[in-house]
Amino acid sequence: MRCECFKVRRNQFIKFSHFPVKSFNLKYIAMIFTSIEFQTLLGVLIFLFWLMPKNFRPFTLIVGSFVFYSYFNLKYSFHLFLTVITNLVFYEMSFLSKHLKKRKVIYLVIIFLNLVNLLFFKYFIQWGLLEKKHYLYFFPLGISFYTFQVIGLYREHLEDLSKEKYRWQSFILFMCYFPQMIAGPIEKASSLMPQLKDGMKTDWNRFPKAIYLFLVGMLLKTCVSDQIELGIQYVRANDFLDKNTTVNLVIFYFYPIKLFSDFFAYTLMARGSSLFLGIKLHMNFNRPYRQNNPRDFWRNWHMTIYRWFLFNLYIPINRILKKENQKWFAVFLVFLVSGFWHGVYFNYVIFGIIWALLYFIYERFPLHKMLPKPLSWLVFFHLIVFTYIVFHEEDLLELKRHLFTFTTQFWRFSLNDLKLIYNDETLSKYLGIALFFWCSHVTFSNLFKKWIRWKRKIKTLIIFEGIYYYLMIYCVVNYGTFFSNQFYYFRF
Repeated sequence: MRCECFKVRRNQFIKFSHFPVKSFNLKYIAMIFTSIEFQTLLGVLIFLFWLMPKNFRPFTLIVGSFVFYSYFNLKYSFHLFLTVITNLVFYEMSFLSKHLKKRKVIYLVIIFLNLVNLLFFKYFIQWGLLEKKHYLYFFPLGISFYTFQVIGLYREHLEDLSKEKYRWQSFILFMCYFPQMIAGPIEKASSLMPQLKDGMKTDWNRFPKAIYLFLVGMLLKTCVSDQIELGIQYVRANDFLDKNTTVNLVIFYFYPIKLFSDFFAYTLMARGSSLFLGIKLHMNFNRPYRQNNPRDFWRNWHMTIYRWFLFNLYIPINRILKKENQKWFAVFLVFLVSGFWHGVYFNYVIFGIIWALLYFIYERFPLHKMLPKPLSWLVFFHLIVFTYIVFHEEDLLELKRHLFTFTTQFWRFSLNDLKLIYNDETLSKYLGIALFFWCSHVTFSNLFKKWIRWKRKIKTLIIFEGIYYYLMIYCVVNYGTFFSNQFYYFRF
């Protein structure tokens, strides 16, 4: 029964999904964190990693990272190899020169080359500036993330030209460390490099937390995000979006849960996978939906991207723009570039511009201070939903229609129409499962943090921890869906 459902749902997803159809094939889907293939590879790497002498562990991870990346497409791996070698050559050259000015020029040149590489494959090809039959016509997975990460390394060296040189093994691994190379978190060299050099020590106390992070990520992806995606595709397949405004509005409010669950799940599983190998990655999300203004929201939503734009774009521009009114230009430029970074479609640019305007409005007129906290949160959450509609819909005509529905059709919301979801067994199952596990995650994640503190004092609580892990595995196996397990990050 499960196999039959997989076939039917996968065909529906390909037909009705907003993802490009060309990106879907069995091999492309297979090496995902939720797949058996990845979990097998991770288990083998963990075993070999801790079996190897400390000096050989970086090489184990480098080989494993290229195996992981090659599984998606050999073209990707060949491009990554050339990119890593080119960066390594320039990096080594920079330290051959004793003149700091020459070193600075080398860093600027390689930053420029990395940006050209990113623009060529992510934008020029996607805009149709190269014939589709050309052998270079492909989009390297994760190019935005590993390009930003290595540019961040050069920026740290530009800030301190006397900074000591990192070992070549650490440099390669910094660029292609498999848990985070495709979709982050984007790490700073000053944070990750010391761990790659000295942090590869056996610490069995980290394993329970690694298991917890990985399982919670699995739960959010398969039982929340993918279930909502199934519901969205079912609604589209049955033309509910055109027939029923109430269903449309319900989907709009479920979409922020889907998006956050998908992003947060990937980050949790990346951090869990890395923690098995003794390397700690940064947290990427910190309850962003609890915030009631743009500044706090972006400080807690994809925190490593926020820090990257802050240190590598906003601060350098502010050094040039001295006047206060010119600094607003820096804010606008950061949001515009961040929108453009998400993809080649115009809706992402609109997304960035809208957030820049919201940021400006809230700084000039702090609604979160003027209004009572519950009301200010409600207003801001609706603004988030509005921007997510822009973020999601790449077809501008469909975007216009959805925005019209969301902003002007509230009066058509009907409890009788809401019964349509309840009476539809398939749709109520998808959205019901997602909502149940989302609420469970919000509730039990806070309790688990208290549990960890109690466990330090009461050792017998480890039995209940094991039961908790078992329940999560049971829920993933019995209520999770694995048909559409491409992470949303893979679009960037």
